[in-house]
Amino acid sequence: AYCRRWETSGILVVAVAPSLPKDLAGRWLALARAPEDWCGCRDELAAVSGGGDGGGAVGQGCSWIMFGKTGRVRGTSVGDSFDEVIGFIGVEDDLSLRPKRAPGVGEGSDDVAEVTRRILAAHDTFYEALIAGDAAKMRPLWATAAVGGAAAAPDPLIKQRVPWESVLSEKAAVLDVVDVDVVFTRPDLTEAAVTSIEVCAGSPGFLNEGGPGGKGTLLATKRFRLVDGWWLLDSHQTIPYCRNTLATQSLRCNCNGCILLKPK
Repeated sequence: AYCRRWETSGILVVAVAPSLPKDLAGRWLALARAPEDWCGCRDELAAVSGGGDGGGAVGQGCSWIMFGKTGRVRGTSVGDSFDEVIGFIGVEDDLSLRPKRAPGVGEGSDDVAEVTRRILAAHDTFYEALIAGDAAKMRPLWATAAVGGAAAAPDPLIKQRVPWESVLSEKAAVLDVVDVDVVFTRPDLTEAAVTSIEVCAGSPGFLNEGGPGGKGTLLATKRFRLVDGWWLLDSHQTIPYCRNTLATQSLRCNCNGCILLKPK
């Protein structure tokens, strides 16, 4: 979803990093050829905007500089979470009108199409549990240390997360899920990123124009991996992604629950 958005936005994103994220590519994305010089440019921009340190030396994570068609800087961001970077670019279209699936996703009879359909089925089950507020149905959808025998990565935010039983104590206010797209992040088709647009209520209010047609939209990104023959979730993240809306916060979820964060 965000790849197609960037390609039509007239924006160039320069990644100041040792290498590009493995699941991103396109005419809108460039890797800095002289990263040390770009680090200096990024730090000067951060100082002018009052943002402090721009993000550290090359090799200490990834930072981004965004340019418009005229060559003017449109924004900078730090971090490996690309979902939050895209939140700086405005949205004009009514995204709630998109079709259920991105064009061509899951179509065909080859192995990729068959695996894609299995991922889409797991994706749809996630939203069934989310919308129904069904914690018992939600729990088995996540990859944990008990699944596959893999060591669990430490979760530094676990004490701040709201557990799924509490998150799902009320049904999620998701009206629809559209524009679902699948991108494989490993050549052996064992990991994938799934992007979609969540449609929710977006009525106007005080100093708020609201979303098109009274509906708001969120960009959702889910990471799946294949474990013992099952496609399971590693993470789920959403940011506001709608006309008249800036992405000032991010909802991040894992097997332990969810937390609402404000991107730096």
